[in-house]
Amino acid sequence: MSTRIPTLLQIAAVPLALCLSSCKAPDTVTSADRELADRLEKLPNLPKEIEASLDPRTNATKTTGVPPEPEKLASPLAHAPCCSIRDQKQLQVRVALTKCGPLRDFVIAPISDLVMARDSGGNGGAPTGPNDSSQSGGTTRVYKLNTVNRANAWDTTVCVTSDGPWDAAFIEERKCANYAPQDSLFVSAWGTIYDYYWNGGTSNHPPEISVVACRDTGTLRSPCGTLGSCNCTSNSCPADQPCTCSPPW
Repeated sequence: MSTRIPTLLQIAAVPLALCLSSCKAPDTVTSADRELADRLEKLPNLPKEIEASLDPRTNATKTTGVPPEPEKLASPLAHAPCCSIRDQKQLQVRVALTKCGPLRDFVIAPISDLVMARDSGGNGGAPTGPNDSSQSGGTTRVYKLNTVNRANAWDTTVCVTSDGPWDAAFIEERKCANYAPQDSLFVSAWGTIYDYYWNGGTSNHPPEISVVACRDTGTLRSPCGTLGSCNCTSNSCPADQPCTCSPPW
């Protein structure tokens, strides 16, 4: 017979008096505290391969870090001979991301979500609610990292993982002076921004990231010095327009 593993929202759905810790004696561990700790003990441990992917500074998925140095092209840019170009798009992307932190950091669901929490089988469960970002398509999993803090269960470190889809901002810049395109992607998940940078255009995008939706925000063009004979008109998408675009990759 399979074992049902509690979801994060189920863990959070203990008596709300837990949140009012100031109303109890500071050194008292109540039965509700013990129940919460027992639920946390039943969570699976964070897999070692996911733990190895974390940035020790942020306890979240490690990304590419700082932008690389711009690359000069051997031949002149055919697509931007006298304008610098900055294309911007709003995307929804799928990429496996993880964030770890104290349990209290993830208990942000409104009371109605806590009441609606339900059992879910699977490895770590697939909770519903804000930690699922309402975008994660049921792919969220919850794990514990290290041991459960039985003295204060809300300080226990838990980890949430999901492959989204996530909201993201994509920017591609083609600078003057014969530089290759520079790309940046900023993915928003669980209140954290995961940033990716690369050179050479969309064909060099991180292979683990796929695009599921695209909205064209706009293009900013500027003349490149004296080479100003080109039409460097900029454009932007009005906020009330869909401006759907083809995925950049």
